[in-house]
Amino acid sequence: MKRMRFLLAVMLLVFSLSIGSVYASSHVTLDSDSDVSDVVDRATDVRQRAEERREAVRQRIEQRRDAIQDRVELRREKIATRVAEIRRRVAEHRKVLIRRFFKRMLRRFEAATVRLGRIADRIESRLDKMEAREIDVSGLREDLADVRDDLSVAEGLLDGLEAKVEEVLASDDPKAAFGIVRDTVLETRDMLKDIHKQFVEIIRQMKGPQTGVGEATPSSTAE
Repeated sequence: MKRMRFLLAVMLLVFSLSIGSVYASSHVTLDSDSDVSDVVDRATDVRQRAEERREAVRQRIEQRRDAIQDRVELRREKIATRVAEIRRRVAEHRKVLIRRFFKRMLRRFEAATVRLGRIADRIESRLDKMEAREIDVSGLREDLADVRDDLSVAEGLLDGLEAKVEEVLASDDPKAAFGIVRDTVLETRDMLKDIHKQFVEIIRQMKGPQTGVGEATPSSTAE
C-alpha cells in the first residue's frame, strides 16, 4: 500500500513537471514572436525613413536643377537684351552715317546741276552772240537743247531722293529697299558726267573753224 502511494506521488510529480515545461515553452514562444514583430517594425521604419530621405534628396536635386536652369535662362535673356541693344545702337549709328553721306552726296549733285545749268546759260549766251554775227548755230542749239533735257532728267531724279533715303532707313529690310536709291544715285552720277562731256563737246565745236570763233569763246570758264 505504501508502495502504491509512493508510485502515485512520483507520477504526480512527473506530471507536474511536464505541465510546467509546456507552460514555460509556450511563454518562450510568445516572447520570440514579440521580438520578431519588433524587428519587422523597426526594419519597416528604417526603410520608410530611408525612402523619405531619398525622396527629400531627389526633390532638392530637382530644385537645384530648376534654380540653375532659371539662372541660365536669365543670363541668356540679359545677353540677348544687351545684344539687341548693341545692334539697335549700331543700326542707329549706321543710319546716321548713311543719312549724312547721302546728304553730302545730294548736295554735291545739286551743286553740280546748278553749275551745269550756268554753263548751259553761258553757252546759250555765246550762241546768241554768234547768231547775231550771222553764224549758223542751229545745230549747236539743238545739241544744247538735248543736253538741257538730260539735265532736267537728272534734276528730276534728285528730286525727292532724300525723302526716299529716309523711307529706306525706316524700312524693315533697308538692304533690299536700298537698291532703288543706289541705282538712282549711280544713274544720276553717270548722267551728270555725260552732261558735262556734252557741254565740253559743244564748246569745242563753238571754237571750231566752221564757226569763225576763236579764243574769245569761253572754254574752261564754261566748264
